[in-house]
Amino acid sequence: STPMDTSTGGVGSVGGTPTLGSTPMSAGFGSPSLGRALSRFDRMNAGLLDLAHRNSMQHQSRPYDLVRSEVMEIINTNLKQFLKSPCTSARPLYEAFTFTAVGVLRRHLTGTPRASLHTALTDPYVYLRHPDLKISDPGEIPASLPDVSIAYKLHLECPRLINIYDWLSCWHSIATQGDANITKVGQARFTRSVSELQHLGFIKTSNRKADHVARLTFGGS
Repeated sequence: STPMDTSTGGVGSVGGTPTLGSTPMSAGFGSPSLGRALSRFDRMNAGLLDLAHRNSMQHQSRPYDLVRSEVMEIINTNLKQFLKSPCTSARPLYEAFTFTAVGVLRRHLTGTPRASLHTALTDPYVYLRHPDLKISDPGEIPASLPDVSIAYKLHLECPRLINIYDWLSCWHSIATQGDANITKVGQARFTRSVSELQHLGFIKTSNRKADHVARLTFGGS
């Protein structure tokens, strides 16, 4: 027999060929500490599975859950038995009666409130169809627009923080077509417009400056 050289710390050689001996890595898998950790993990896993099973049985034992499960099973069985998919080759011309464009259907059923609000506030003519509201350029701000539309289009040109007085001055110059005096009625109209924009989620009060509001949306629609 050829002697094994174990002077390299667990890696021996037989006839000059290295062989795997009792290395620290291989010895770690059989260590008592690792075995105790695995046993604790198994006990914890078994306890969690048992708890989940007991909770499931407890919920299923309630009368409401039993009736619900029975009704769902009846509905599922009957639907599978009597409803057949029309999209099969056995039914000719099914394309004329079946709508399969899921993307188009989802686009029409799933609402996009922010884009709709942006369109309604920047170009109210799209929804109201009133001739006085018709504009040729989306950046145009005539005095015939609603108060909230004028305030919204002005706020799009502002940075993150908007000075309320500057905003009021610009809004008043457009809404009144250059009237220098800001009346109480004008202040009330502007305040209502700002409140509506805040309610719609476009602005909020600023914690840094009392006379400023902060924008919450950027990039138009």
